[in-house]
Amino acid sequence: MKKFILFASLIIFNLNIFSQLPVSTSPEKKKIAFEEFTGIYCSACPAGHLISATLKSAHPNDFFPIYMHESPFAEPRLASDPDYRTTHGPSILSLLNTNYVPVGSINRKIYDGNVIGLDKAKWTQYVDSALLEDAYVNVAFEASLNIITRELIVDSEIYFTGSSLPSTMKLNLAISQNNVEGPQKNGYNNPPALLANGNYLHQHQFKEFITGQWGEAITGIAQNTLVTKQHIYTIPLDYNDVTAELFDLEIIGFIAEGNTEIINANKCQINYIIPSNVNLIDLGIKTNNVITQDLCDDTFTPKVTVYNYSTVLVDSFEVVTSLNGILQAGQQFYQSIAPGDSAILNLNSVSLSSKINSVKYLVNVNNYDTFYDTISNNNYTKADAIYHIPSTSVASTFEEDFEYTSLSVSIPNSYIINTNVNGKFVALQESHFSTASQPIGGFGNSTKSMWIGAQFYMQPEFIEITVGYLDLSLNSGHNFEFSYASQLLQSSSNVKLEFKASNDCGVTWTSVWSKQGSTLPTVSGLYSGAIFSPTPGDWSREIIDLSSYDGDNDVIIRMEFTPDPSASTCAGIFMDDWELTHSNITNSNSINNNERLISIYPNPSNNILNITFNEQVNKEGKIEILNSLGEIVSIVNVDVNSNKILININDLSSGIYIVKLKSGNISYTEKLIIE
Repeated sequence: MKKFILFASLIIFNLNIFSQLPVSTSPEKKKIAFEEFTGIYCSACPAGHLISATLKSAHPNDFFPIYMHESPFAEPRLASDPDYRTTHGPSILSLLNTNYVPVGSINRKIYDGNVIGLDKAKWTQYVDSALLEDAYVNVAFEASLNIITRELIVDSEIYFTGSSLPSTMKLNLAISQNNVEGPQKNGYNNPPALLANGNYLHQHQFKEFITGQWGEAITGIAQNTLVTKQHIYTIPLDYNDVTAELFDLEIIGFIAEGNTEIINANKCQINYIIPSNVNLIDLGIKTNNVITQDLCDDTFTPKVTVYNYSTVLVDSFEVVTSLNGILQAGQQFYQSIAPGDSAILNLNSVSLSSKINSVKYLVNVNNYDTFYDTISNNNYTKADAIYHIPSTSVASTFEEDFEYTSLSVSIPNSYIINTNVNGKFVALQESHFSTASQPIGGFGNSTKSMWIGAQFYMQPEFIEITVGYLDLSLNSGHNFEFSYASQLLQSSSNVKLEFKASNDCGVTWTSVWSKQGSTLPTVSGLYSGAIFSPTPGDWSREIIDLSSYDGDNDVIIRMEFTPDPSASTCAGIFMDDWELTHSNITNSNSINNNERLISIYPNPSNNILNITFNEQVNKEGKIEILNSLGEIVSIVNVDVNSNKILININDLSSGIYIVKLKSGNISYTEKLIIE
């Protein structure tokens, strides 16, 4: 955070030339205050940003965009997500009478149908027509901003040229900020805003109304009269934890007949008051190292490059590391960087304790008496994700049913991590899907399952879920099992689902299960409609053989979902009932390899199946019967004191089945033949 001290000698520095005073007294055409609603998780919003940027370029002195982050697509979903929302957003959005983003309003006026909010496909058309409308009032604004005290003084002049005037109007002064680096879904759809580090450069980001939610009343209105106003406002250090960088701010003023019907707008010229002995400079920082450390590492040593983009020499600066949102002690560097030059720096090691770690770096000047950094968006790096599986995560059993209550981007399990922070998966139930009429858990046996919204993803987005460490040294005949359901939207789909295994801390991976394109769906034909939801018969049970890893005590399993380069090729993937199983217990004082935990008779059978239990089965559990496709066709619960159960198998077709016992930390299988 920049520190400031007070100077006696000040100079005026003007960065832009816009509507400096005095205001014009001649009738003018309307200028446009364009309020565009957006969100960091809105897939179509970058395309909207590109349209409004094009309009701004075509009409630089007449079209003034204000981007408001609002709607569920603007809500932070990760701990590292910034919150760009404001208290004013919901009320302004409610004026538009729409429930989607991106949506824009042109002077808060109805131009299409009976709504103020316009779809992005209509923006250009109605902006062109709005610029031809006559305005009965002109507005001009000029401001001074002291970079030491952060005091902003805005002078407004309003001149009425028309004869038929309302008795009261509303003056609004909106503050927005440019060059805000952060995340944005589908940012590649607006190439000029996509940075080399993968982040997105947000422009015209609304922060506050100096004049309040609906503006300040202007009275005493008459033709050929001038109204002047002055507002004093102190710029805070941040807006909702997003640093308010003074040289990136802009002010858009407009006057309206009420809460809607903006008659004219203009951009405010800002004159910066700067101490005479202060050099305006520009420092930047980039990370040098690609994060490739293995998942076992509990420390990380960063390396960065600091750049001097200024025309003056900088002889001292500070680099601060932020780990999981917590600023570490800054490191002071007293070395010179010539204009246009850079320096490579090794920083102090960072200790890792969390599964998903967010690390970024900030460069700042030390000598605030002499230097002031005017360009902020290159003072910090993007947040690098560093993944670490704590040694305490080791477990010899694993089971995940996805029975969670809300949207999740990181499964709340002690040894599962999502290794793509942009990936989204949700534990949902049938009420979330208009097409569902029964529980959507695996084979209809549970309420919820994990849904990967595949039709909402396209490359380079992807999802990875990593499970580790799994200790396979205590037992033998290990399998990793899961159930899934999916259907294609297009026959050309090349969407891929793959499981990989590693026993060297994730340095190398071996594919252990993979399906792609036409081999992936569990339901034949192509899906048409809203959103696919599975019926009990749509599921497939998959068994991944991990016996080659028997004896390893730190196996890691990773699921990778890779979407298509084109959108809408898979109707979504539902997954449920992940489980590590084994067929034998090889390290027990009371059970040996040859001991049978259950007995099945008659076998072969075609009517009533008798299952008796070894005395070691003394915990509540369940019996599952799986067909040759791995599908669960029958489940029976086992009581804690049971030693025998009967199962009616009359409705099962002839074939070979697997009878699986799950009891405590025991997973045991026997083969069953039905005649």
